[in-house]
Amino acid sequence: MPAVFHGHPPSQGLDFLDPEANRKIDGKVDKVAHRWFFDEHDKKLILEMFAENKLDEHAIEAEAMRIVAPELERFDRLLPSLEWRLNRALRSLAEFRGGWDDTCARPLSE
Repeated sequence: MPAVFHGHPPSQGLDFLDPEANRKIDGKVDKVAHRWFFDEHDKKLILEMFAENKLDEHAIEAEAMRIVAPELERFDRLLPSLEWRLNRALRSLAEFRGGWDDTCARPLSE
């Protein structure tokens, strides 16, 4: 999942920082995110930092969902189209295979 820094997803970047500073921040945020999921002690420390800033885990989740909601909506709209294309491709393959079976079943002398 992309890192979020002060409400800005990395795709928007932090224009007031130079690219090197952006990379350093992204790296630090990624490390904290990794620690959140894989180290229970660090997760408690992070929750304490949230509490110091009057935030909780649910506020962070809500902000993350707000940021990715437009992308999720786009994927939700694309999914039916992709399913239709898959079904059409499978039907075409079945028709092709059926025709191929008929061709192979005919004697060569015809």
